[in-house]
Amino acid sequence: MYVHRLNGEIIGSGANPQTDREPELADENNADWVAYLESIKPVKTRFTSLEYLDKFTKEEEDAIIIASDSNIEIKKFYFRLLAATFIDLEDPRTEAGIDALIAAGLLDESRKEQLMTPEQV
Repeated sequence: MYVHRLNGEIIGSGANPQTDREPELADENNADWVAYLESIKPVKTRFTSLEYLDKFTKEEEDAIIIASDSNIEIKKFYFRLLAATFIDLEDPRTEAGIDALIAAGLLDESRKEQLMTPEQV
């Protein structure tokens, strides 16, 4: 039985999955273990509307609201954000909406990665 640690915190225990290596204690000093543990950490891809809207700056959200008065695609995306039970990063409509905001000049291209990246749990 091995203890899985990350940054000093025990995050699990079990058998050593690295079968081609000698048994060893898994901790934050072992780069292979850290990489393995990072790869299996759960990620969050679903957010409430408020959680997702909080990812936008005040200036970005204000610009989206103003633009929604004259751009129907922006309005539909913003209304869907508000009405959705949750926003799913794996739903193609989410990425399409972010792309529409970028195309309309409301978001910088670099923001897409930030808005579409799952959060570590």
